[in-house]
Amino acid sequence: MHKIIFTTLYTFLAVSNAFAANNYKISSKEICKAAIATINFKHPREISIEKVDNNIVYLSYIRSSDETKWSTMCKIENNRVVWASIFNSNRAYDILYRKTNNTSTGRWRNNKEDPEITFTAINNLVDIRETYGDGSSTIKSFDINQL
Repeated sequence: MHKIIFTTLYTFLAVSNAFAANNYKISSKEICKAAIATINFKHPREISIEKVDNNIVYLSYIRSSDETKWSTMCKIENNRVVWASIFNSNRAYDILYRKTNNTSTGRWRNNKEDPEITFTAINNLVDIRETYGDGSSTIKSFDINQL
């Protein structure tokens, strides 16, 4: 009797672990990296994750045309990706943006006039959909290994 219970339990755990190994969990860092890469026409390997603080992912990339650093913050709201730019404090238009620790932040892109960025994550794939005001959209797919 004990042998049957143990064998059944062992088989159940082995099957559960196999399912868990094949059921990838995609994090907000990976989703944000894919979204910012899509929005900025970059490969995900060009995007660096700086930190995560209070469920906000801070990312950056170096623009190759002038070697300037561009920074973004990103958060996930249900299946929507919302982002805002982060500017260096020495930019002339700082007065238009609120100050945050020697930096300025642009507005969160969550107005109805903004393109809507949504994601779908299935297994080891994440799709980023950017839907524009006219109803058209683009979709970019990423394997989790790219992120």
